[in-house]
Parts: sequence; structure tokens; C-alpha cells
Amino acid sequence: MDVDVTEIYITLYRVAAESHIVNALISAAKNGKKVTAFIELKARFDEANNIKWSRVMKKAGVKLIYSEPSIKVHSKIALIKKNINGVSSCFAVLSTGNFNEVTATFYTDHVLMTAVPQVCNELELLFGFLQKKKHT
Repeated sequence: MDVDVTEIYITLYRVAAESHIVNALISAAKNGKKVTAFIELKARFDEANNIKWSRVMKKAGVKLIYSEPSIKVHSKIALIKKNINGVSSCFAVLSTGNFNEVTATFYTDHVLMTAVPQVCNELELLFGFLQKKKHT
């Protein structure tokens, strides 16, 4: 666990039955990190896993943003905020695919990992948008 991490934002499209990613998010939340996860409830063939894990995450203190019919996020997006000696920084992941350890063994994704502040700011706006109740 990185003690400098203060916040984690992530999109979850297809959650694995035994998800290391979700277990890490739960651990972070239990250790006082602010964790927010957008979870797609209509991920064909994976609805049961997503619903099961959403219940476990909610119980652990993860803030959940549930998908709705007007929007679908089928990509890997994560934003990590850190505070190191009073200086804020962020790290972003933008990628095709999803955070699923099983499907990662047979799909290839294109990934951008960056600490560019403008990209981090855009992802912060995205998560703000996803938290709104109505999308047009």
C-alpha cells in the first residue's frame, strides 16, 4: 500500500470472479483512501460478478457510481491522486479493454499511463460527469 495515495477513481466494466483489482480497491478503502468506482451493471455475461463485487465494495466503503442506460464506459480508466510532502500529484491510465485479470490473458490493449496534469484534470472532469444522475 502506498501511504501517499489519497484518492483512487476507476472504471470497472467486466469484473473477474476472483478480482485482484477489486480486492486492492477494497483494501485501499479500508485503509482510509477515498475510492470511487464506476461499475457497469450491464456487461454481457459478467452482470453477476459485477453486482456481487459492487455489494462487497459498497460494504467496504468504496463509493460506487452505477451505470445507466444512457451511457456506457467500456474502457480502462483510472486516476490516482497522491500527496507527497504536501505536494499533490496525479497519475492516469487510459486504455482499451477492462480491468479483468482473466480476459487480460487473451486480449491486447492499448494503454496510456501518464502524469500530465491536463490529462489528470480531464479524467477528474469525467468522473464528475459520471457521478451526475442525468446524462443527455
